Amino acid sequence: MDTIVGSKPPHSGGNGKPPGKSSATHKSLITRNLKLAFGQVTSEKVPDRWLELLDQLDKNEDKKQ
Repeated sequence: MDTIVGSKPPHSGGNGKPPGKSSATHKSLITRNLKLAFGQVTSEKVPDRWLELLDQLDKNEDKKQ
């Protein structure tokens, strides 16, 4: 997995806001880190066994209706 991108964790100033960083900058950094962490997982194929189980669930739901 790639290294999480960013600098030191933000430290709150006296007013509760991190010094010198805007909210948009933090959102951008969080978004980028989440994509690095989970991007590979979202591109993986769903296991065949899971697809079979989902198909069985769909069939059972159809029988109930």
